Amino acid sequence: VADHGYDDLLPTIRFLATHLIPAEQECCAYALSTFKDESSLTQLKKWCDSKQPSVKLAAYRGLALMGDE
Repeated sequence: VADHGYDDLLPTIRFLATHLIPAEQECCAYALSTFKDESSLTQLKKWCDSKQPSVKLAAYRGLALMGDE
């Protein structure tokens, strides 16, 4: 979805971001950051404290893409 620019699915991605499954969180972090969805900065910052390295890495990548230090 993110790689092909389907930003019309952002509301669904934001909804899925609330799930607790790490694989879903990682995918959502990737998509939200690819779309540079600034309304999701709080969620990305929350994921920076995740115990799952893949979720944490995707969140940090997203913040970096959006210029957040």
